[in-house]
Amino acid sequence: MPNIPEHLHKRTIQVLQYYLDNFHIHHPAHESLVQTLRNIGNRENIGTRIVNLINDNKSSIRKVSEATNIPVSTLGNWMNNTVPSDFDAVERLANHFNVSFSYILTGKE
Repeated sequence: MPNIPEHLHKRTIQVLQYYLDNFHIHHPAHESLVQTLRNIGNRENIGTRIVNLINDNKSSIRKVSEATNIPVSTLGNWMNNTVPSDFDAVERLANHFNVSFSYILTGKE
């Protein structure tokens, strides 16, 4: 991927995810884009990463919610492997645990 400023990269992902979620784009030229977005949201591991971060820091979902201003219900959805759509909240969660935004979404620093 070309070097895109991080804030633009995040916004691009948000916009593309919106179109993917709402317009169900199915075109051969978009397949690699669709796969990239799905990899970013890695549905199989995001919940486990968040649970592990909470447990490793001897915290609770309620404490994390209060510290990050992310609703308990949203954190619970993410812990059940729902792909986040609020990237500002993901960034707050990453900052709270001193990990990268990328780690929360993909498991890679």
